[in-house]
Amino acid sequence: MTRKKYLMLFALLLSIIVWLIIKLLQEQTTTINFSIRIVNIPENIYIFDNKDIKIPVMVKGTGLNILVYYLSNASIDYNGSDIVMGDNFLDIERIRASLPYHKTLEFTTIQSDNPFIISTDRILQKRVPVVFDFYSERDRERFIENNYTFDDIYVTLSGPSVDIQRLDKVHSERISADFMKRKVISIRLVSVGEQVVIIPPFIELQQASEIISTRTFSFLPIHVSSDISIFPQRVTIIIEGKQDFLNTLTDNDIYAYVTDNDNNELDIHFTLPDNVKIVDFTPTKVSVSR
Repeated sequence: MTRKKYLMLFALLLSIIVWLIIKLLQEQTTTINFSIRIVNIPENIYIFDNKDIKIPVMVKGTGLNILVYYLSNASIDYNGSDIVMGDNFLDIERIRASLPYHKTLEFTTIQSDNPFIISTDRILQKRVPVVFDFYSERDRERFIENNYTFDDIYVTLSGPSVDIQRLDKVHSERISADFMKRKVISIRLVSVGEQVVIIPPFIELQQASEIISTRTFSFLPIHVSSDISIFPQRVTIIIEGKQDFLNTLTDNDIYAYVTDNDNNELDIHFTLPDNVKIVDFTPTKVSVSR
């Protein structure tokens, strides 16, 4: 390539760079798709495709500032405390009021001919049995010979009602006799869908002589210490302890309560029998109406 061609190429690149600089310094208006992040969602509501909600917003400012802001993955927090089950129309005025403040950019009218809708479902909880799968029948026999038990082990599924209603069991990962070489045999449960939570997500197997087990108590009433209304009014808790002792417990042995401290949300507390501990519980907070 001759020197003349090198000069021509350099001049072309320089002109492109100058053009880009001019464009970036000029004031212009463009559309940015803001991600909508739903916050304060009621604990009994599940939102489908919560991570994929995009709202187009007109942004005015210099090209450089718009570019920098675009690369920052701009998002808007939307208060979803009043979302109900089914289809919900997002309040455009609430979105406008939530647009972020920026010293050098101006956010203007949302451009869309269609309403913004989010679909929700009610979160349900369901007790289902665990089906333990083995690599072979001989592996199963080895566990039974060593006093491991697989009967009447249940877990709780939590998720959208459309998914929970079709599920009647969960499976373990495939188990071999080699698992018995471990000090604690922890068996992972196979996922039943990304929208469904298994509580707990694994099972610890122990020999019958010293079985430590878990038990779930569902929809226990939450007691209040003053004249207030709360939502939800019931809680599900999983506790751990010696299996023989857990089998003797009733709902009346576990006391769930909240103490009013003038906040709009209150933590749930428990009074439990000795020798048991909490594994998990849901919900963890209640909303207060005064």
